[in-house]
Amino acid sequence: MGAALKGFHPWCDVEGVPDAFWGPIHTAVLVRYLAALTGRYRGDYLKTRVSLLQDWHRLHRIHWEVDEEELLLYYVNGYTNALPPKYKREPLLTNHIFLMLRHPSFDPTNSFDLAWASATTLGRASILCSGKFTCVSKPKWRVSNNVTLGHLLEVVVDSPSGPRTKYELHLPWTKTKKELGETVGVSELGVNHPACPVVWLKRHVAGNKVQMAEGLWSYTSTKPRSLGK
Repeated sequence: MGAALKGFHPWCDVEGVPDAFWGPIHTAVLVRYLAALTGRYRGDYLKTRVSLLQDWHRLHRIHWEVDEEELLLYYVNGYTNALPPKYKREPLLTNHIFLMLRHPSFDPTNSFDLAWASATTLGRASILCSGKFTCVSKPKWRVSNNVTLGHLLEVVVDSPSGPRTKYELHLPWTKTKKELGETVGVSELGVNHPACPVVWLKRHVAGNKVQMAEGLWSYTSTKPRSLGK
């Protein structure tokens, strides 16, 4: 309620609205005020502003003189159709990973960069987003809830060209399955592919000397060993 007044009163000052029209609020004033917010906020937010201003009138026993039919006409035909633009984050594509791996600042001998390359390529090549794999902060980290090296499985399967190794990663806890977890497949793109998740994972495990019960993307830094970011 207070937030609605903090927005309305300064606007009245700037627009030179006489104090007598601040309360009770008149339809023309409220329509002008909402029009000033149109395009910056969504329709539901504007509707909430109106409800809070109406509640303030009721709290102080001030008559609500706004013409609801006229306000609804403006609201339906104007305010809700003038929504602010939505900025959707672009998906992480293989080409983006290529560019990042080839960036001059990327150092494959750096512990953190190695862990990042492994997490990014594996997240992109799996059926789930990489956010499912990342660790929580160290004080809250638990082997039972977070991905470790021990959760990476190598499964030998038959194929027309003979036996081949397939990689799977078990997530011990997810939002949907909780403690049951889920198992995701990891696509092996080939040893010569610059963004092959299996290649980067093996380089990361060897370079950072990851132990079976540690976070899968643990890395060595100047500070005590990090469980990942």
